[in-house]
Amino acid sequence: FFFKQKTAYEIPKRDWSSDVCSSDLGGDVFATLTNTTNLTLSGDNGFTVTSSAALTDLSVATRGTGTGVLNLSALGQTYTFSRATADLFGNTLTNTFRVITASGPNTATFRATDGELFVGGGAFTIPNLTLAANANQPTGQGNVILQGTAASPLSIVGTTQNIGNGSLDVLGRGVVTLNATTQNITAQRNISSQAEQGSIAITGTDQSINSTGFVGGNVSFKGGAAAKQTVTVSASGTQLIQSPNSTSSAGIRFEGGDGAGSSVQLLYTGTGVQTVQGGGNVAVVGGLGDGSIAEVRTATGSQLVRSASNIDVTGGKGIASAARIVNTGANNQQVGESQIFCCTFVNPYQTANITLAAGAGNDAVAEVLSAAGQQNVFVRFGTLAVNGGQGANAYARIESASTNTQIIGFSGGNQIGTISLAAGSGTGSYSRIQSAGAQQIRSSTAINLSGNGTDAFASIVGLGQSLSTGTTSLKAGAGNNANALIKATGDQTFSGGISLTGGGAAGSVATAQVTATGNQNVTGSGTFTFTGGASDNSFARMSSGGNQNINFSSLTLNGGAFAGTAASLVAAGTQTLSGGNITLKAGGAAATPAGGAHALIEGKSQQVNAGSITITGGTGSVELGGVSDALLRNLDGKQTVNASSIAVIGGAADRKSTRLNSSHVSESRMPSSA
Repeated sequence: FFFKQKTAYEIPKRDWSSDVCSSDLGGDVFATLTNTTNLTLSGDNGFTVTSSAALTDLSVATRGTGTGVLNLSALGQTYTFSRATADLFGNTLTNTFRVITASGPNTATFRATDGELFVGGGAFTIPNLTLAANANQPTGQGNVILQGTAASPLSIVGTTQNIGNGSLDVLGRGVVTLNATTQNITAQRNISSQAEQGSIAITGTDQSINSTGFVGGNVSFKGGAAAKQTVTVSASGTQLIQSPNSTSSAGIRFEGGDGAGSSVQLLYTGTGVQTVQGGGNVAVVGGLGDGSIAEVRTATGSQLVRSASNIDVTGGKGIASAARIVNTGANNQQVGESQIFCCTFVNPYQTANITLAAGAGNDAVAEVLSAAGQQNVFVRFGTLAVNGGQGANAYARIESASTNTQIIGFSGGNQIGTISLAAGSGTGSYSRIQSAGAQQIRSSTAINLSGNGTDAFASIVGLGQSLSTGTTSLKAGAGNNANALIKATGDQTFSGGISLTGGGAAGSVATAQVTATGNQNVTGSGTFTFTGGASDNSFARMSSGGNQNINFSSLTLNGGAFAGTAASLVAAGTQTLSGGNITLKAGGAAATPAGGAHALIEGKSQQVNAGSITITGGTGSVELGGVSDALLRNLDGKQTVNASSIAVIGGAADRKSTRLNSSHVSESRMPSSA
């Protein structure tokens, strides 16, 4: 049934369905319906429609720019609409169709054909609900606005909810509850949820929040400015948070608020998959308020978080304003994407960089964690950075408590470029990659670890380790225990060169160490440089509890200037070294003798195949407290040394010393004196 503007009709109907429409610009609809239960109502300007029966199926569309009255009544049901001029927070609205109340229908659609659609406050219980505004319109509007306040919260509960459905933006603010079995929130540009005066809860069994990104845009969730104004998005079937792979400006952001405890959480409790994938940056950011965390979590199912740009996990400025991606269940978790299959098929959302950066607040950690499932972290060609923060105990870590192998970097051609672990300036603001099981770490260029402040170490720890890269560099920091450590409780394999530099400063000890309780094997032909540190006992050491097999292009060990700042390469089992030149130069100091600043290669049944070997003793005194030796020492079994030349140079005596330091190639079974 089509009705011209300003024309009234009474329609006695035995049929249950009616269409009433004004197609003229500025048109109004006037109708009285009998026995109608299914109504499609379109009034360009306004409408006054009455039904003698309750409506089970309802569609209402009008222009936000319209000026006519908006009246609809049906038996036992309440419908209230208006042309809103202000939102619930006092901001001006223009060209806005507002739905105030709607009770009774089984299925309902409310659409602004131009301007905005606004639903502010109230409780809506409609099993099947669609809220929409047309995006492509001359006004440049086309948004769905959802708002609630502490005095007038908004609650929309149903079975199937479609919110946005072609709209430009979907904007949620205040105190809002959206709950449905199947919930789809879509927009062509932005989707935002900002808590204020209370909390926002978006809950579904199967839930999709999707920016199609035809005109750019972002998906964002942010905690409030006052205490405990939280945003929670949860699902138990499947959950998808998405912006398009092809649009680099279309990001996804989870951000804690300014108020204390104003956290944001994306939570999955099902046995399927939770997916977060953005064409722009995917950011998980702790807030300004104390305890205002930002978290992407799966409790039981699998989790995939990836971006066609960057993934940033950033601790906040508030105390304990953590940022994390976490899997507390036994299924798999993948962060980032770089996989390619069958030589030609490339997975979407190839990730450029991943950065974990702890914050300025104490305990403002940044972390990617898995409790019992497989954990993979992938970057295509770019950087994986794990950075400690400025606050005390503001650490950054990637950690798996699972006995499954943790994989950092895809094994194919799309490897991570550089892996960087940098401890922070705050006390205890360490940087760590750790696995309770085996660990495979792959980088095409470099793996760099650097300590910093007190107890701010950088470490890679696993049950068994395989590290594949160009160069591995460990540099201890100036703070006490600002160590740089790679440790395997089991066997350890490297490809490429290794650089170890001890740290420390006056009154502090900081070491650089690569160690394995099992065997160590280094393939390739990289450069090895070990240098003792800048304070007592700040050594640089590579050690194996089993056999050690090292291939190198050059091997240089320099003892430091302080007591115990040895540079050493040691094995409890057999030791095989093959490559270019070897240089051992012990350290120490003449004016204030410092013992133990050795340059030491030590193992059993040594097999050394090298170019030239140069061994230079250091400075020290037995009478004044110790010596610093340069040693190529065989602890047990036969020692075989093949070199183009060997130079053994004595060290410098302390001015009060009666004995020079030693520099030598040992004989077999020589007892240890280091």
